[in-house]
Order: sequence, then structure tokens, then C-alpha cells
Amino acid sequence: MLAVILATTCWVQLSLTRFHTDFSSRLTHTDLKSWTERQQQALQETETEAEFYEFPEFDEDWWRQVLADAGSQNPLGPDHQFNGMAEPIRAASFGANPTMGTRSTFWSFRLLEAPEIPATESDTWVRNPIDAFILAKLDEQHLRPAEPADAWNLARRIWLDLTGLPPTVEQLQEFVDNLEHGGYEPTTDRLLDSPEFGEHWASFWLDLARYADSNGYEEDELRPYAFPYRDFVIWAMNQDLPFNEFIRWQIAGDLIAPDHPAAVAATGFFTNAPYNTFFPQESERFDELADQVSTMGRSMLGLSIGCARCHDHFHDPISQSEYYGLVAIFRDTKRERRYLVPDGGQEYLKIGAEVNQLRAEQTQILLETQKEKNIAKLEISEEEKELLRQPIDPNNEAQRLALSKCMRCLLVEERLIDDDDEPLARDRQRYNQIT
Repeated sequence: MLAVILATTCWVQLSLTRFHTDFSSRLTHTDLKSWTERQQQALQETETEAEFYEFPEFDEDWWRQVLADAGSQNPLGPDHQFNGMAEPIRAASFGANPTMGTRSTFWSFRLLEAPEIPATESDTWVRNPIDAFILAKLDEQHLRPAEPADAWNLARRIWLDLTGLPPTVEQLQEFVDNLEHGGYEPTTDRLLDSPEFGEHWASFWLDLARYADSNGYEEDELRPYAFPYRDFVIWAMNQDLPFNEFIRWQIAGDLIAPDHPAAVAATGFFTNAPYNTFFPQESERFDELADQVSTMGRSMLGLSIGCARCHDHFHDPISQSEYYGLVAIFRDTKRERRYLVPDGGQEYLKIGAEVNQLRAEQTQILLETQKEKNIAKLEISEEEKELLRQPIDPNNEAQRLALSKCMRCLLVEERLIDDDDEPLARDRQRYNQIT
């Protein structure tokens, strides 16, 4: 099964990309701008320049230029040769599924073939091979083609199909005026080369990849740095990146082309799913893995892999054993930050990583203080309060009942930490060491 997906041995080391809050952006989205301003204000109030190494601003202009430069050359490198078509996988070498027979007969594993163009009764209506197939089927049903669209409707169809946008009045008039002289091919070529083409057609893949700018679930926090993945997809569409490389980069671009920022951004494919940050449970990790392999199967293989989580698939050629073999590969992956700056974040990793780690530990200690304050205010027994101080255990019925009484008392946030907050007695020594 893996041969269908990726002919590489890089799977086990795969690191997933998560664009997080280490950058500050110049995006125009009102909510995101407000969010980043609050984050920056909080940093200014709680840290001095001497205490905290601030990661350089995310250079959005640089990122856009990276994509522009990559578009002016072979996206796979100057020495890479390709014939413009992804090489097919020889699926006939796979085994058999008891319910499906030989896997090479499964529709999404079959090789593309150039069929014979059917003969038709009328050659005047046929302008290209696709028309011949359409007309042949109409002839079988004793139907006649519809009348050709007039220039105005033809223009709208071309614009909407290629860019998702209707033409302006001026564009319509220009198209109509030039139609008799140059046909519609020059207009079609111009729209295919326009940025809007990639933006429109990327939206279909982004739906398959379940792209979103927030985490979903109850809290639904913004993902201010999800957009590089979206930009990669748009760029790939506009550059006509071969489909096999388009897929490989999204699975393991950080390993296949680690020095190409677009390839690194592509691995955001696996982090697009809803992500629960409100008391995540261990079981949710397996839901995340199920989402990753299922999304990959549906979007890249034409397989509904998710059914095999519980049993051998009744229709698609994948067994339960193969499903968990695939999950096992993803089990060792993790979400990691990737720094899309010219030096790949090396300066930050040398200077700021250790400082940030200590700062995160300091913050966690103060969050424990905040949590204890919330618990102390509750009018419940000491036994119930002690249950709330323990790690969340979904199988602990008594703890679940205690949680139902405090509602969101354990939801603590960094932005709510006060300057006067002090660590708990158990954390005092460590806090003093890192402060």
C-alpha cells in the first residue's frame, strides 16, 4: 500500500509542521491583527529585552518573494528533469482483497490509458477529442448538441471556470470584440497564467485537506500561521507542480526538500485537522492519527481508509491490519514549529530556544497558581478539590462529577497571569532558579 503513496523511506522520521505564535504578521484580517497586538502587548508588559530573545518578525514580503522566485525556475531544482506527468504506480504487484479481488482492478489504482477516439456522424461540431466522446454518447441516445453559447455567455463560462470570478464589463467587451479575430484561446491562456487561476483551483484541494484558520472545537483558537500551507497550494497550482511531487511534499517535504521553504510549508497538510487544546485526552491522539491517514487516503489515494479502523474494509482494498500498519508509521510523528525565514530559524535556535524553554516553564508554574486560585474559590469538599488537582482521568467517575461542579475552573490562560502571582510552595525553589 505504501508504494502508492510515496516511494521513499523517510516516513518514520516525518515531522509535522505547525505554524505557531513565534512570529508577528502583517496580515490584514481584523481579528488576527487584534490578536497579535494583544500578544505583543503582553510580552512587552512581562518581559524586558534583556530577559527574552524575541524571534524576528515573520517577513511576509520575503515569503511572497520566495514563492515568486520559485515560480520563475524549475520548482524541483535546476537539475531535475520531468516530462510533465507523474509516473504511474504499477498496482498489479499488490495482493488481493477477499471482497475486492485483485487490487489492480480497483478504480483509483488503475493506470491511465489513452482510449481510442470514437468516430462520430458529424465532424463539424467536434473541435477537440473530448467533443468526440460527448457527441458519440449523444448519438447513442439520439440527442443533438445544444446550440453554441453566444460570446457573452462563453466569456462568463471561461472566467468562472478558470478563476471563479465573473469578468468585468470591460473584459467582456474586449473578449467579444476580439473573438472573431483571435478566438478564445488567447483569453484562456491569459487566465490560466493569472494568479486567480491558482487561487480558485487551490480552494478545491484545500477543502480536501480540511484547511482552516482556527483549531475548531469549543475554544476554536486562531491559527495565525496556517496560511503558508494555503500559499503553497496556490503556488503549486499556478506553477503546475507535477502531481507526484505535490503529494510527496505534503507528506514529507521537510525531508525531501528541507531547504525549500515551500516544501516545508507543504507538510502543514497533516496539521490542518481540528485540534483540541481544551484538556486534550490521550484518546484524541488516536483520533488525530485516524484523521491523518483517512484524509491522506481520501484525497491522495481514492480510498476510504477510515472504515478499516474497526474492521477489514468491505469495499475498498485495505485490511484492518494494513490500516494499523499505516497508523503506526504516523504514530511517531509530532507537531513541530518550522521557521520560514531565510536562515531556517538557526539564529533563534542558537540564541532564543533555551530562553524560551525556561520562560515556558515559568509560565506553567504560574498557571498552576492560577488553577489553584480557581479551585480554592469553589464551595466543594476538600476531597473534591483534591480530585481537581489531579491529572484528568476520563475513567475517574468521581473526578468527572467534581469537574461538572466547577465548569471551566481549570481553564487557565497565560494572558490572565497577574504581575502579583506567586508560585505555589512546591514550585518556589524551581521558580527562583529560572527567574
